[in-house]
Amino acid sequence: MNDFDYDPDVDYVKFFKEADTNNDGFLTYDKLVAKLNGRSRKYSQKQLKAYFAVLDTSGEGHVSFDEYMIAMGLRPGEEHKDALMKRAFNAFDTKHDGEITYEELGEVFDGMNKKFSEAELKRMILILDENRSGALDFEEFKAIFFGVKRSNSVESPKVKMTPVSVESRVVNSN
Repeated sequence: MNDFDYDPDVDYVKFFKEADTNNDGFLTYDKLVAKLNGRSRKYSQKQLKAYFAVLDTSGEGHVSFDEYMIAMGLRPGEEHKDALMKRAFNAFDTKHDGEITYEELGEVFDGMNKKFSEAELKRMILILDENRSGALDFEEFKAIFFGVKRSNSVESPKVKMTPVSVESRVVNSN
């Protein structure tokens, strides 16, 4: 069975097929922007770039059907899971220094039109920062957003975050 033999009425498959205007099996940034901006809701450039960065787990500048379906949670993607987690982390780690500070967290929330005070952002980091470094590292990020436990940590009673679609995490602001 080839990837495009799915029921065409499934929303995610239909979205991908409609966005892939030249039927090459890939979504470029421009194709994704055209499709998303064709909807009634408008997205900022920052939101669109963050969304594309999360989807493009290979870093090749385009999103394959497999990458898209894995990101939408419709396909188990063990081979892409680490890359997806790292790309998502990098979307937050705007300084590219291997940690997410409260300032970077604020930038991401600002891009989603969610406003938090400096004190609120610092409190979020304090609650989630397992090793008390003052920022979230990749291992903490994986534990929080993907449920991947640190290999050297003891389970702690922290805020439990439930998974939602990548689009709603990165793009939706309401």
